[in-house]
Amino acid sequence: MKRKIKPYLVFCLGVFIGAFGMALITKANIGLTPIACLPFVFYLATPLTFGMTLCIMNMIFVLAQVAILGKDFEKFQYLQFFVAFLLGFFVDINMYILKMFNPEIYFLKIAALILGCVIMGLGISIQIKQNLLLLPGDGLVKAICDKISQEFGYIKIAVDSAVVILAFFASLALLGTIEGIREGTIILALLTGLCIKFFLQKFNMPAKNNN
Repeated sequence: MKRKIKPYLVFCLGVFIGAFGMALITKANIGLTPIACLPFVFYLATPLTFGMTLCIMNMIFVLAQVAILGKDFEKFQYLQFFVAFLLGFFVDINMYILKMFNPEIYFLKIAALILGCVIMGLGISIQIKQNLLLLPGDGLVKAICDKISQEFGYIKIAVDSAVVILAFFASLALLGTIEGIREGTIILALLTGLCIKFFLQKFNMPAKNNN
Protein backbone atom coordinates (compact mmCIF):
# COMPACT_ATOMS: atom_id res chain seq x y z
CA MET A 1 0.00 0.00 0.00
CA LYS A 2 2.81 2.42 0.92
CA ARG A 3 4.46 1.81 -2.45
CA LYS A 4 1.22 2.71 -4.20
CA ILE A 5 0.63 5.87 -2.18
CA LYS A 6 4.20 7.20 -2.15
CA PRO A 7 4.34 8.31 -5.84
CA TYR A 8 1.14 10.33 -5.36
CA LEU A 9 2.48 11.99 -2.24
CA VAL A 10 5.74 12.83 -4.00
CA PHE A 11 3.74 14.13 -6.98
CA CYS A 12 1.79 16.44 -4.65
CA LEU A 13 5.07 17.60 -3.11
CA GLY A 14 6.26 18.43 -6.61
CA VAL A 15 3.10 20.47 -7.21
CA PHE A 16 3.71 22.39 -3.97
CA ILE A 17 7.34 23.11 -4.86
CA GLY A 18 6.33 24.21 -8.34
CA ALA A 19 3.61 26.44 -6.88
CA PHE A 20 6.15 28.07 -4.55
CA GLY A 21 8.37 28.80 -7.53
CA MET A 22 5.43 30.29 -9.41
CA ALA A 23 4.50 32.47 -6.43
CA LEU A 24 8.09 33.71 -6.15
CA ILE A 25 8.08 34.55 -9.86
CA THR A 26 4.81 36.43 -9.41
CA LYS A 27 6.23 38.46 -6.51
CA ALA A 28 9.23 39.43 -8.64
CA ASN A 29 6.70 41.36 -10.75
CA ILE A 30 8.66 41.47 -14.00
CA GLY A 31 6.64 38.96 -16.01
CA LEU A 32 5.20 35.50 -15.65
CA THR A 33 5.46 32.25 -17.56
CA PRO A 34 3.51 32.30 -20.86
CA ILE A 35 0.82 29.98 -19.46
CA ALA A 36 0.38 32.05 -16.28
CA CYS A 37 0.01 35.44 -18.01
CA LEU A 38 -3.69 35.10 -18.81
CA PRO A 39 -4.90 33.96 -15.36
CA PHE A 40 -2.75 36.72 -13.83
CA VAL A 41 -4.68 39.33 -15.84
CA PHE A 42 -8.00 37.95 -14.61
CA TYR A 43 -6.59 37.85 -11.07
CA LEU A 44 -5.95 41.59 -11.30
CA ALA A 45 -9.28 42.33 -12.99
CA THR A 46 -11.58 40.28 -10.73
CA PRO A 47 -12.08 39.54 -7.00
CA LEU A 48 -10.65 36.05 -7.56
CA THR A 49 -7.27 35.01 -6.18
CA PHE A 50 -4.41 34.15 -8.51
CA GLY A 51 -4.71 30.51 -7.48
CA MET A 52 -8.40 30.50 -8.41
CA THR A 53 -7.79 31.91 -11.88
CA LEU A 54 -4.95 29.42 -12.43
CA CYS A 55 -7.24 26.61 -11.35
CA ILE A 56 -10.01 27.71 -13.71
CA MET A 57 -7.69 28.00 -16.70
CA ASN A 58 -6.13 24.59 -16.06
CA MET A 59 -9.58 23.04 -15.77
CA ILE A 60 -10.45 24.62 -19.12
CA PHE A 61 -7.31 22.98 -20.50
CA VAL A 62 -8.56 19.59 -19.28
CA LEU A 63 -12.01 20.16 -20.81
CA ALA A 64 -10.30 21.12 -24.08
CA GLN A 65 -8.41 17.81 -24.02
CA VAL A 66 -11.68 15.93 -23.56
CA ALA A 67 -13.25 17.85 -26.46
CA ILE A 68 -10.25 17.21 -28.74
CA LEU A 69 -9.69 13.52 -27.93
CA GLY A 70 -13.24 12.40 -27.17
CA LYS A 71 -13.25 8.66 -26.44
CA ASP A 72 -9.46 8.57 -26.70
CA PHE A 73 -9.09 10.68 -23.56
CA GLU A 74 -7.84 8.35 -20.84
CA LYS A 75 -10.18 8.24 -17.85
CA PHE A 76 -7.24 8.30 -15.45
CA GLN A 77 -6.31 11.72 -16.81
CA TYR A 78 -9.52 13.16 -15.35
CA LEU A 79 -7.38 13.45 -12.22
CA GLN A 80 -5.87 16.46 -13.94
CA PHE A 81 -8.88 18.34 -12.51
CA PHE A 82 -7.52 17.56 -9.05
CA VAL A 83 -4.05 18.70 -10.12
CA ALA A 84 -5.55 21.99 -11.33
CA PHE A 85 -7.26 22.50 -7.98
CA LEU A 86 -4.14 21.51 -6.04
CA LEU A 87 -1.91 23.88 -8.01
CA GLY A 88 -4.28 26.79 -7.49
CA PHE A 89 -4.62 26.02 -3.78
CA PHE A 90 -0.85 25.76 -3.29
CA VAL A 91 -0.19 28.95 -5.26
CA ASP A 92 -2.54 30.87 -2.97
CA ILE A 93 -0.86 29.40 0.11
CA ASN A 94 2.57 30.38 -1.16
CA MET A 95 1.39 33.85 -2.20
CA TYR A 96 0.29 34.28 1.41
CA ILE A 97 3.63 32.99 2.72
CA LEU A 98 5.44 35.50 0.50
CA LYS A 99 3.03 38.40 1.11
CA MET A 100 5.75 40.46 2.83
CA PHE A 101 8.25 39.82 0.02
CA ASN A 102 8.00 42.71 -2.45
CA PRO A 103 11.42 43.42 -3.96
CA GLU A 104 11.85 46.97 -5.26
CA ILE A 105 15.44 46.83 -6.53
CA TYR A 106 15.58 45.50 -10.09
CA PHE A 107 18.52 43.19 -9.33
CA LEU A 108 16.49 41.53 -6.58
CA LYS A 109 13.53 41.17 -8.94
CA ILE A 110 15.72 39.36 -11.48
CA ALA A 111 17.23 37.18 -8.74
CA ALA A 112 13.76 36.27 -7.42
CA LEU A 113 12.56 35.47 -10.94
CA ILE A 114 15.51 33.17 -11.70
CA LEU A 115 15.31 31.48 -8.29
CA GLY A 116 11.58 31.00 -8.77
CA CYS A 117 12.23 29.49 -12.20
CA VAL A 118 14.75 27.02 -10.75
CA ILE A 119 12.36 26.04 -7.94
CA MET A 120 9.45 25.69 -10.35
CA GLY A 121 11.62 23.56 -12.64
CA LEU A 122 12.48 21.32 -9.69
CA GLY A 123 8.81 20.92 -8.81
CA ILE A 124 7.79 20.09 -12.37
CA SER A 125 10.61 17.58 -12.77
CA ILE A 126 9.51 15.83 -9.56
CA GLN A 127 6.00 15.55 -10.99
CA ILE A 128 7.29 14.22 -14.32
CA LYS A 129 9.50 11.65 -12.58
CA GLN A 130 6.47 10.06 -10.91
CA ASN A 131 5.04 9.31 -14.38
CA LEU A 132 1.46 9.55 -13.13
CA LEU A 133 -0.43 12.43 -14.71
CA LEU A 134 0.05 14.98 -17.43
CA LEU A 135 0.03 18.58 -16.33
CA PRO A 136 -3.09 20.24 -17.82
CA GLY A 137 -1.11 22.62 -20.05
CA ASP A 138 1.11 19.84 -21.39
CA GLY A 139 -1.91 17.57 -21.68
CA LEU A 140 -3.59 20.07 -23.99
CA VAL A 141 -0.48 20.33 -26.15
CA LYS A 142 -0.18 16.54 -26.35
CA ALA A 143 -3.88 16.20 -27.25
CA ILE A 144 -3.44 18.63 -30.14
CA CYS A 145 -0.29 16.80 -31.25
CA ASP A 146 -2.08 13.46 -31.21
CA LYS A 147 -4.97 14.91 -33.19
CA ILE A 148 -3.00 16.60 -35.97
CA SER A 149 0.21 14.54 -35.84
CA GLN A 150 2.61 17.38 -35.14
CA GLU A 151 5.73 17.59 -32.97
CA PHE A 152 5.22 18.57 -29.35
CA GLY A 153 7.74 21.43 -29.43
CA TYR A 154 6.01 23.28 -32.27
CA ILE A 155 2.55 22.97 -30.73
CA LYS A 156 3.91 24.00 -27.32
CA ILE A 157 5.27 27.21 -28.81
CA ALA A 158 1.98 27.84 -30.62
CA VAL A 159 -0.14 27.31 -27.49
CA ASP A 160 2.14 29.44 -25.30
CA SER A 161 2.14 32.20 -27.92
CA ALA A 162 -1.66 32.08 -28.20
CA VAL A 163 -2.05 32.42 -24.42
CA VAL A 164 0.36 35.38 -24.31
CA ILE A 165 -1.51 37.12 -27.15
CA LEU A 166 -4.82 36.56 -25.38
CA ALA A 167 -3.31 37.91 -22.16
CA PHE A 168 -2.04 40.97 -24.00
CA PHE A 169 -5.44 41.92 -25.40
CA ALA A 170 -7.32 40.90 -22.24
CA SER A 171 -5.01 43.10 -20.17
CA LEU A 172 -5.56 46.09 -22.43
CA ALA A 173 -9.32 45.55 -22.45
CA LEU A 174 -9.78 44.89 -18.72
CA LEU A 175 -6.97 46.91 -17.12
CA GLY A 176 -6.09 49.54 -19.70
CA THR A 177 -2.44 48.54 -19.47
CA ILE A 178 -0.24 45.50 -20.07
CA GLU A 179 0.28 43.34 -17.00
CA GLY A 180 2.07 40.03 -16.53
CA ILE A 181 3.97 40.22 -19.82
CA ARG A 182 7.46 41.66 -19.49
CA GLU A 183 11.10 40.73 -19.96
CA GLY A 184 10.66 38.04 -17.32
CA THR A 185 8.21 36.24 -19.59
CA ILE A 186 10.95 35.81 -22.21
CA ILE A 187 13.52 34.78 -19.60
CA LEU A 188 11.13 32.15 -18.22
CA ALA A 189 10.27 30.86 -21.68
CA LEU A 190 13.99 30.28 -22.29
CA LEU A 191 15.05 28.97 -18.87
CA THR A 192 12.17 26.82 -17.58
CA GLY A 193 12.76 23.94 -19.99
CA LEU A 194 16.49 24.01 -19.27
CA CYS A 195 15.85 23.84 -15.52
CA ILE A 196 13.49 20.89 -15.93
CA LYS A 197 16.00 19.09 -18.17
CA PHE A 198 18.79 19.70 -15.62
CA PHE A 199 16.82 18.25 -12.72
CA LEU A 200 15.60 15.27 -14.73
CA GLN A 201 19.22 14.46 -15.53
CA LYS A 202 20.06 14.76 -11.84
CA PHE A 203 17.22 12.30 -11.15
CA ASN A 204 18.81 9.98 -13.74
CA MET A 205 15.71 10.28 -15.90
CA PRO A 206 16.01 11.27 -19.58
CA ALA A 207 14.12 14.43 -20.53
CA LYS A 208 11.00 13.81 -22.56
CA ASN A 209 10.31 15.62 -25.81
CA ASN A 210 7.76 17.86 -24.05
CA ASN A 211 10.47 19.74 -22.25
